[in-house]
Formats: sequence, structure tokens, C-alpha cells
Amino acid sequence: MSLVYDIKTELKSNDDVELKQEIEKLSADIAKKFKLFDWHGRPRKAFILNTLMNNSCVYCISKILSNKRKNGGVDSIYSENHKLAVGLLMEKLQYQLKVEGFNLQSNDEVNNEYGRADIFLEPTFTGLQVNLNGSKIIIEVKTGKGISYSQLFRYLIGEPETSMIIVWRVLMGQTFALIREDVKDIIISYMNMILSRGEKLLEEKIQQCTHRTPYYSIYIIKNPQKVINDFTDALSENLPKAVDNILHIIKTNGYAEKEGK
Repeated sequence: MSLVYDIKTELKSNDDVELKQEIEKLSADIAKKFKLFDWHGRPRKAFILNTLMNNSCVYCISKILSNKRKNGGVDSIYSENHKLAVGLLMEKLQYQLKVEGFNLQSNDEVNNEYGRADIFLEPTFTGLQVNLNGSKIIIEVKTGKGISYSQLFRYLIGEPETSMIIVWRVLMGQTFALIREDVKDIIISYMNMILSRGEKLLEEKIQQCTHRTPYYSIYIIKNPQKVINDFTDALSENLPKAVDNILHIIKTNGYAEKEGK
């Protein structure tokens, strides 16, 4: 018997649509309680969900959400590395798809008035979004060595139309995928976990803990030349392989079948 099956026996619901609606309401209630809104007056759902997913202690969750200080942020070298990797990946992927005969459109082209595109590519804050044959695929570009399951599953929870997340780890030369159908039980478990922790958070009395609340300060790069050299070497070596691997993953899962084939 799998762990996921055991967890599901305690679940509130197995309906991901119903659970997503409850999570939307929960996020709004938490945002109201902790005054967590962006400049447009919208709940900071990504921050709220990420905090709920990464912390089991409700009092720690409360302390993190109550902390109004900004995180240290990312050194601009890392953000520029990421921007470069995403830009080059998009260009290479566009080129290869066109070579293979797909009717391709990207968000920087004129609107699709001359026909329906097979594949639509769009850069996002963390990578690329691919829309093809009615399915949405997210390509997450990681230029460091870290990875966050909470971030990846947050995408699957927040966007039910996303059928797959492909992760490219530039420095590690690795590409892998999370396919919604394969991890649907884990998604349901994650959603129920979020609701359970969030409902406890909204209770009037929360028992205090003695845990140290993490504070994220900016990381100072001590040897920028090594960071840049390691990244550019890895990017040069791994970009062609990443494009091949991404296309292979998409094709082997049946998302890139051209009409008439």
C-alpha cells in the first residue's frame, strides 16, 4: 500500500476542483488576516501557499506571514544568469520546433490572425510556458543547485490546465518532468495539507512554539568570476542537450503530434 493511498484515507476531499476553490477562499481569508496584498490589491497567494507548504508548525507559519520585512532578494548575477538561460532556451526551442515543421507562435510575434498555431511559446518569470494542442506545459529553468517541490506543485495546484512541468537544471545538466496524471494523488494530498494548516492558522488561539523563524538575507557572492565561469560553461554545454531532452519529453508524452500525422 502506498504512502499516498494511506494519506488519502484522511483527506477532506478527492475533488481537485473543489479543493482549489477552497484554497482560493482560504488564501483570501489569510491575506485579509495578515494584510498580505500586492500593489494591485490581490492576495499574495504564492507567498501564502509557499509558507503553508514549507512549514508544519502553525505558529511558525503565523510568524513568517506576520513578518513585514522584505526578503534579502537575489544577487543580480543570479538573476542575469537566469534571464540569459531562459532567453537562449526560448530561441533554441523556437528554432528546433520550426525545423521540425510545427506552426509556431511566440508572444513577441504579431497576433495569430493568419491561422491557429500548433505551439505557442511564452516566457514567464521563472522559465517558459508552452501551449500546444490545448495543453499547457511549464518549463522551469533552474540556474542554481536548489530545487523546490513546493514551487513545482504550487504550479500544478494553481493552474489545473497545466498538464506537465519540465525542469531544466542548467548547472547539473539535468532535465526531468512532473506529469500531472502521474502525481495527481500527491497533488490532492498537498491541497488537503494546505487546507488543514490554513484552517488551523485562522483559529483564534495558536499554541506558541520555540522554533527559530528563518530570515532570508541576500547571499553575497564571494567569487563572482567562478560563479560566472561555472554557469557559462554549463550553459554552453547543456543548452543543446536540454532542447533535445525537452522535445523528447513532450513528444513521448503525446503532446506534440502535428495535425495530419
